[in-house]
Amino acid sequence: MKLRYKKIIILVTMFVMFIGMAFLTVFTTKDKDSTKVDKKEDKEVASEENKVEEVEPSATPDRTLKQNDDTQIVETIEDYLGASIECDMDTLSTVVSDPSLLVENEYKVKYADVEDFENLNIYTIDGLEEGSYLVYFYHELKIRDIDTLAPGLTRVYLVTGDDGKLKVFIGENAEVSALIADSDQTPEVQDLVSTVNKKLDEAASADEKLKTFLSNLTQATNNGTTADDNAQTQQTDGQQNAETQNADTQNAETQNADTQNAETQNTDTQNTEQSTQQNAE
Repeated sequence: MKLRYKKIIILVTMFVMFIGMAFLTVFTTKDKDSTKVDKKEDKEVASEENKVEEVEPSATPDRTLKQNDDTQIVETIEDYLGASIECDMDTLSTVVSDPSLLVENEYKVKYADVEDFENLNIYTIDGLEEGSYLVYFYHELKIRDIDTLAPGLTRVYLVTGDDGKLKVFIGENAEVSALIADSDQTPEVQDLVSTVNKKLDEAASADEKLKTFLSNLTQATNNGTTADDNAQTQQTDGQQNAETQNADTQNAETQNADTQNAETQNTDTQNTEQSTQQNAE
């Protein structure tokens, strides 16, 4: 299980799109429509036509990307990003959907050189359920010993928890994955990605330290991926070699057994010949 989540949280590039925040988690949300009641008994005479109109908005969520300054969304993202940078597991446990999936070392490694963030801008797409959002948030990170801020874009999925507060969704869910894959390819999101990447390139061009840092980060990421591939190849080769050795051992044992049988048969033959000669005499 740990390997699966490590693959999900794997560090790709800290400042190019989606800096390792795209956690996918199994989650459940309550059917809020089923718990709704009329505020007043005299409203129970509402027509069927009006009832259809009331549920229609949740049946057709807005899949367009739009800037969002909703207080609860902003505070959730600020708490999550701030706690991630500080590796504050207590705070993180309050803002994610499943704290049991948090791996402290992942955050220590990922944000080892990040000191703070500024200039937060949040963009959202309506999620699969009422009270859920696919969030793309722009931020500029302060890197240790580097003056120029590094622009970045992170994607998270927010759900409403049992306590009524928004949580960063952690785990696996096929429908959420499909929504993310579709949304990432929309012109609006692609334009946002291009804008952020352009800002990052400009920042790196203006600051040699930032450029070197990003180059080293990319190289380390590539080396890490290659190391994983090599480890898997070595493991496969090792298994194949072990199986070959086992087969060779079995063949050798079989050959030894055959030799012993042949020797036994020769001995039996010689004994038979000796007995025949004695009888003849």
